[in-house]
Amino acid sequence: MSRKTPPCPLHTGAAVAAVLAGSWRVHAEPLDAAQNCGNAVIGRLLATGTGGLAWRCLRHSAVASPPAVESLHDAYRLHTLQAAIREHQLQLALTRFHRAGIEPLLSKGWAVARLYPEPGLRPFGDLDFFIHPKQFEAAQQVVKDLAGRAGAIDLHPGCRDLPNRPFEQLLARSRRVPLGTTAVRVPADEDLLRHLCLHLLRHGAWRPLWLCDIAVLMESAGPTFDWDLCLHGSRRDADAVRCALGLARQLLGARGPESQRSLPRWMAPAVLRQWGTDASHYRYVCEPMGNYLSRPLFDLLRALFYRWPNPITATARIGVAFNNSPRLPVQLADCLLRCGQWFTRWARTA
Repeated sequence: MSRKTPPCPLHTGAAVAAVLAGSWRVHAEPLDAAQNCGNAVIGRLLATGTGGLAWRCLRHSAVASPPAVESLHDAYRLHTLQAAIREHQLQLALTRFHRAGIEPLLSKGWAVARLYPEPGLRPFGDLDFFIHPKQFEAAQQVVKDLAGRAGAIDLHPGCRDLPNRPFEQLLARSRRVPLGTTAVRVPADEDLLRHLCLHLLRHGAWRPLWLCDIAVLMESAGPTFDWDLCLHGSRRDADAVRCALGLARQLLGARGPESQRSLPRWMAPAVLRQWGTDASHYRYVCEPMGNYLSRPLFDLLRALFYRWPNPITATARIGVAFNNSPRLPVQLADCLLRCGQWFTRWARTA
């Protein structure tokens, strides 16, 4: 009996990109009838939180089976309900922060979801707040007092992905967006887009929804958008932002200012392979590595295998340029660096 050949991750990722291209627009175009939308592609769309976006493109198309389209429709309905719940939780969290005299900046999540044409298109889980470092402990106490009633809240003293932009500058450029009985302070579009680009690359661009976010911001940027401000900073970070924008243009057909920066040859295929691979191992690696030392050797080897960095993550963490040089040395260097950091922490704990 012959075994069914598993789908090629690169081809599956390319099909995911084809489905999502332009899906965030008010008038999303139906998918080309020649496009492949098999079970593997539908599964990847659902697993990465892009089921709602895919449903907009496939609901009037015959490239996917009716059960597959219905599963995407269910995801859209679920995302719509979750958005209403999370907006209520966001209002509660902001009310408590304001009572404590804290003005947080909300990035990612709702800060981008508000730009999509429908609430069910962009799901968001935890609330990512930038907090002034001097108010960080007070903000932690607010979250503790909420005791989970506002859902998952992720606090950051300043912004890790924008090290050259002090919190005071981010706050001064930010704007307040009405939400129910309160208002959400979000970063300026230039700061938000830069943050999304660098965050995407630091996490290996494994989630296609994040690249859709970048495409949405690119296309919503009006004539007053300051591209020089968005790219202002270190030369390496500016080049990384250009690469992320280039990925949105090349893979998703995002419309934006043309750049003379061409993508490294390995970059787009690395993203597509990532999108076409089962993402369950990302949940697997959340468990501390030390837990595997007392487990069978197979579990330890599997944990090491899953922690092998993709070339984008390694490049972002090591801090080298996004160029056409081979990525294997960069990946090896990243592994050695992380192993050294882990052994140092483990020795201190021991």
